[in-house]
Amino acid sequence: MVSPIWLLLSLAIVFSSTVSAFSGNFKLTNMTVSSPSQSSANSTEGSYVEFNFGDEDTAQISPIHCCVQWAVNASPPTTWPGSCDNDTFAVLVSSWTGVQDLTLDLQHTYIDNSVGEYPYNVLTKFANLSLAYPSTQYYDCDMSKAECQGSSAITAVVTSSTA
Repeated sequence: MVSPIWLLLSLAIVFSSTVSAFSGNFKLTNMTVSSPSQSSANSTEGSYVEFNFGDEDTAQISPIHCCVQWAVNASPPTTWPGSCDNDTFAVLVSSWTGVQDLTLDLQHTYIDNSVGEYPYNVLTKFANLSLAYPSTQYYDCDMSKAECQGSSAITAVVTSSTA
């Protein structure tokens, strides 16, 4: 029979491995958010959110380019589209008032053999990022063009994860 102390110790080791595996946040760089029809009713250009998506836990993977686009006078897609150049990264515009106020749901799935064997080594991290102009640091907007840029890396704090 397995001693309760050994069982607790085993769980603590697994839990500490999982915690360390999820220690990093997401970094978004080269961000542009544009919605020409927001500043000009005659615009025929759609809206988009574009950036490079990096994960501090997988620094060996270069930041991945992501872009979510939608048509004039439409809402952003409501499903997780294949919006990133690497399908292990995903972004969803979950809230949209305009370039000055939006929320991104971000996720990244990757394999980390340090936490165990399949399927326990498949990790997914999640973050929500609210971008509000002018209150979000490094998020600068030119409202006359309805376009915003990230002037530096913007951190999206990882709030949950699964293994």
